[in-house]
Amino acid sequence: MTKLHFKFRDDAADGDRNAVLKRLIACGARARRLFPDEEAGELANMYGVDCAAEERKRLLEELSKDRSVEFAEHAVRRQLIR
Repeated sequence: MTKLHFKFRDDAADGDRNAVLKRLIACGARARRLFPDEEAGELANMYGVDCAAEERKRLLEELSKDRSVEFAEHAVRRQLIR
């Protein structure tokens, strides 16, 4: 399992957003808002995606080509050091 992040454009129509999310689900990916308590603005448009490692490249390309998506990228792996 691998993680991706993407952000919808602020002016993306609800129908376009729903279509992207449905395509991700159809590929077996799980998409969720990164900041679920945000109602509007930059943070409200950011999503995280859990997907199979072998789907990562294809999903990144598909998201990057979609006009309703501002950017798509691999999620940065973070490690806390004590």
